[in-house]
Amino acid sequence: MQKALFEKGSFQLKLSTEEVPTDLQRLIDSTVLGTKGLIYRHGRVGDRLKFMHHPYHLSLYRGEKMLGNLSLAHYDTKMSFGMANAYYIRYFAFDKIFKTSSQEKKKRSSDNVFRRIIANIMTRHPSEHGINYNETTEAPAYHYAYIEPDNMRSLHHAMGFDFETSRKFETIPFSRIKPKKTVDFEEVLDKKSRSEVKELLSEFYSGHNGVHFEYLFHHDNYFVVRDNDGKIIAGCQVNDCMFHVENVGSPMFQAITRGLKITGLDKAVLDIENLRFLSFDHVYTTPGNEKVLIKLMESLLAIFKLKFSLLWFDSEDPTLKMLVNSGKLGWVSKVYKASPNNIVTHSITLDEKQKEALSERPWFIATFDMT
Repeated sequence: MQKALFEKGSFQLKLSTEEVPTDLQRLIDSTVLGTKGLIYRHGRVGDRLKFMHHPYHLSLYRGEKMLGNLSLAHYDTKMSFGMANAYYIRYFAFDKIFKTSSQEKKKRSSDNVFRRIIANIMTRHPSEHGINYNETTEAPAYHYAYIEPDNMRSLHHAMGFDFETSRKFETIPFSRIKPKKTVDFEEVLDKKSRSEVKELLSEFYSGHNGVHFEYLFHHDNYFVVRDNDGKIIAGCQVNDCMFHVENVGSPMFQAITRGLKITGLDKAVLDIENLRFLSFDHVYTTPGNEKVLIKLMESLLAIFKLKFSLLWFDSEDPTLKMLVNSGKLGWVSKVYKASPNNIVTHSITLDEKQKEALSERPWFIATFDMT
């Protein structure tokens, strides 16, 4: 569904749900992300837009051309204080016209309108604008985003109000030069096994905030290892991802990747410009079987015929600490150290105690939302 929220001359602001707005993929494909760290553009955008859960797309048009867009994904999230409506800022992109000085006057006019209406929408439930997914609006509600600290001012300016930094998160590379299948595993396909996995994950992440499983089993890509008694001892979701990287953000790693390209080894070792990789999330392991999880991750790299993967965790997530302390993350982790970034939140209807609770537990991160 689509609804026009504002019209002035050739400019229109439209709110869309369910269907992907025309021209949105072009806009996202051309948007460069990152500042001092990794600088890149998203790949696999079509897949992410198609499967985005309960999307709200707020799009600014001039005629038929999209000039700017804010996309929110709605999740029912499990929090320390109960269930809450979460609206994740999935995409925020502008056409290059907003970066062209010769168009500065037009930019100010349309940009100011866009920001005012964004601020109006973001202080209310998106569902209150006439098209929605029948959310329970009586439940507590908040927005959240993942962002580099250097981009906080830009986010505040774009939205017209401030976000609070609730938590920190980290990006973890996992790599193998020659990955091998080192453990037997199985895909989780039948209803009984999927119920089993959901129950295990619900318990495993019971001490986290922001928990939702909307992308669990995406493309039937959840894999588990069972012990001799049939008990699941390790598991993870796999997402096939693509980044088009302009700068890796690490001088040493940048020099290595440049050397690989010069020698023609980049395609064989790591093609950083068109970086196809796996992301692992909904990670699960039982105490004492952490090494099995690492073997599963390497085995999945081998099966997908890739050498590199990324994981994202809250900085205080126990699984992050386990993986880092294992010393088994691979060669990329030795030359690439990403700085912690911010998990930022904005209350729609949270009370003061609920606002405080946002920062009290590790945050659950679905890597589908990061790629």
